[in-house]
Amino acid sequence: MAAIDSNDNSKDWVFDVSALMVLISESEELQYRLSGRNLLQAFCAAPVSGIQTYLKSYDVLLQPSSYTYFSPYGGKSAPLRNLALENAIKRGRLLEDGKCTFFRIPHLRRKMGRESLKLIWTAFTWVCMGGLIVMSFMAPKATWIGPTNCLVYTSWSIVLRIVEFVMIKPSREPGGITRPDDPDAVYILGRDNSAVVLSGSRKDIKAWTTRGFIYNQNAKSKRATLLWQMFTKANTLLGLWLNGRSCLDALEELPGSKQVKTRTATYASLILFFKDVEDRNWTDKAGLLPQSDVWTEWRDRIIREPNADPKALYNEINEAHHHGAFHKKGSIGSATTMVDSKTQNGEKATVCHQETTAYITR
Repeated sequence: MAAIDSNDNSKDWVFDVSALMVLISESEELQYRLSGRNLLQAFCAAPVSGIQTYLKSYDVLLQPSSYTYFSPYGGKSAPLRNLALENAIKRGRLLEDGKCTFFRIPHLRRKMGRESLKLIWTAFTWVCMGGLIVMSFMAPKATWIGPTNCLVYTSWSIVLRIVEFVMIKPSREPGGITRPDDPDAVYILGRDNSAVVLSGSRKDIKAWTTRGFIYNQNAKSKRATLLWQMFTKANTLLGLWLNGRSCLDALEELPGSKQVKTRTATYASLILFFKDVEDRNWTDKAGLLPQSDVWTEWRDRIIREPNADPKALYNEINEAHHHGAFHKKGSIGSATTMVDSKTQNGEKATVCHQETTAYITR
């Protein structure tokens, strides 16, 4: 959490704000977006979490929730599509073990409450943002996030939430309901002895269980969004390529650069480039070549014969070492056979065998 500058004796600390980023995930931000966020909440001076979720497709709006309700009056079950109600059930812990809750939809429509708390929270976020900006000016070493990042990121988040509030709307109330004022009720079962019951008229039950969100855009807007996403992708790929070429343009490519086909040719290119190094054993220290007599001889000869084909030179040296070892092994077997065949008594055979073995060892 704290970092101390080794070049300074002062004990300036830096608050690692990145440690707080793991507290909110993209899935929670998505749930917040689909929980019925109003215009007042869009003006909160707080950055959004999971920026990538705002760039993805809005097909998630068409997906039902994880809950399934059953209507004893109609004798059927269906997935719950009211994501705001799903969020209320989860945050209210209405399906905790052993908890059974009953609700009724009133005839007179009431606005969702807690508006005063939402207003207080919005004002509190602006107070906190102002304090953070003042602290960043008065104590610039307190955190690595400066005032520019705070202002730009927060402003962009507010604009993003406002645009989404305008574009995402609840779907139209269902129509064509037979006997819409007749009583109806549905229930949602939980894991262990828990249930939520929602009662009201047939029209109200239909609206509370099947009404989700829609993305308010026409065909032209969809095409514009697709082109915008393609432009974003092209900008990223082109930017990566241009930045890479700009970095390489600051360097000077040497004539020795070439395309190699084998690992042996790569070894040869490196050895020839560093041939001026006095210590030839730098290849052993770097672990570049295998530790064998063949590779050691190949390293020395490739420096003396820079125009030779590295792979052909290695095959030549390897074959020479192989035949040399074969002839040496055959000479040892012939010498031992000659001693055993020419010796008559056991004592002379032992002496002659020992001398022959010593000679071969030398």
